[in-house]
Amino acid sequence: MTIAVTGNSRNVEYDGYYKEVSGVSFAIAADSLNTKLFDASRAGVANNADTSVGSTNVGIYVRNFVASDFVYDDANVSAEFVAGDTTLEEGIVAQNKVTITKRLLTINATAYKQADQSTLVHNIKSAEVDGSVADQVITGTIETNSAEVGTYRLTNLKTTVKVDGTIIAQPEADNDNLLTAIQKAFADEGEANYEISNESTLTIFEPPVANTVYITGRSKTIDYDGASHSLDATSFSDGKTYNVTANFSDFDESNLTVTSSTISDKTDAGTYEASNIAGTYSGAAVEVVNNPKLIIRQKSVLSDSITASGTSSFEYTGKTQKPTDITVLDGNTDVTDQFDFEYVDDSLSINPGNYTVTITAKDSSNYSGSTTFAYTITRATRTVKINGTHETVTYNSMQQTASGYTITEYYADGTTEVAQSDQLIVADSITPPSANCTVSGTDVGVYVMGLGNFSYDNSNSAFIIINN
Repeated sequence: MTIAVTGNSRNVEYDGYYKEVSGVSFAIAADSLNTKLFDASRAGVANNADTSVGSTNVGIYVRNFVASDFVYDDANVSAEFVAGDTTLEEGIVAQNKVTITKRLLTINATAYKQADQSTLVHNIKSAEVDGSVADQVITGTIETNSAEVGTYRLTNLKTTVKVDGTIIAQPEADNDNLLTAIQKAFADEGEANYEISNESTLTIFEPPVANTVYITGRSKTIDYDGASHSLDATSFSDGKTYNVTANFSDFDESNLTVTSSTISDKTDAGTYEASNIAGTYSGAAVEVVNNPKLIIRQKSVLSDSITASGTSSFEYTGKTQKPTDITVLDGNTDVTDQFDFEYVDDSLSINPGNYTVTITAKDSSNYSGSTTFAYTITRATRTVKINGTHETVTYNSMQQTASGYTITEYYADGTTEVAQSDQLIVADSITPPSANCTVSGTDVGVYVMGLGNFSYDNSNSAFIIINN
């Protein structure tokens, strides 16, 4: 008996927590001839060994298994363990794998416009990162190729990044820019678990004017979770809606008030920006530098809470078979309509083997990325009964002969006959013995044909042949 072993895998985005997979699954192999003998509960890992693998940091973590790592608890059955995943390297029967990808961060840096236009050096006022690491990831100065007030994508700026006067990243090639410089700085500082988004920006604004309060809107970034979210663009209480700067010593933030349109009850992924912002402060002007935003990021389809289920095993019928009942759940919520499904061609999903359906989040959905759903077509198990010709004749003093046989196909139970339209027998695949398909006699008596051993050669079906 041949048993296919399949490991488990997870693909997750870094979140600072330990991620692991463990365990393997057993199934009768598609080409096994002894499907009725298989009992998955008897298959297991030798010595109940630990099968887990995992980590906290970004990387690919693998645990490989070979055939000798598995046992089948039945002394009467000879079991061979093979790979359920045919893409594994030779000799590897199963693989557990955890892939932890970098968390995507968006940096929104701000700087004052410099009076000396020749240096193009800007003091970094803040470098906001979307809630994953400390706000002041980057401090010091940024040297850019622009000195004008405005918002610039970091991919458009040539730059040198300095922290406390020390260069931590600078262009090394013509295609380097502020974004790549910051990415290098992250790598140098050991932040290998993060990746900087191409949406990161630098906003340059005028230096403080006397007796003026500046409020710079910040971004509140969360991952889609199906819940309703809001952003109070009039509050400073949590310190997350605005950065506040004033250039006079007796500034008291408690006297600052802001009015704004409300961002409330937002559930779907998207960017929601507050508007109609105005501030008042006794005796001082209030300038709004940027509007605050509520950003709900699409949730990765590789998240732990996303599961796909459906029919995962079919028996060969000679016709196309595929799982059309796949359901995608986020926790207990059915989100199937937010995904597209890509199947293999109908002409391929016929013969025994392992197949996958690619599940991809729609661009307009609350999810991102793609995953797969695996299914197997196993060899059909049928019973073929070969019946030699039965003839009763009257003695006539001459030799009389009976020859030939009939073939009847039954389902695996050996009693229910298969309808003609569903039969899998291919006549050319049945090979009779070279002799003993004829019987003859002259005298009164019973003569037995003795059919001998037939064979059936068809890789798509496992037939049990009974000679009568």
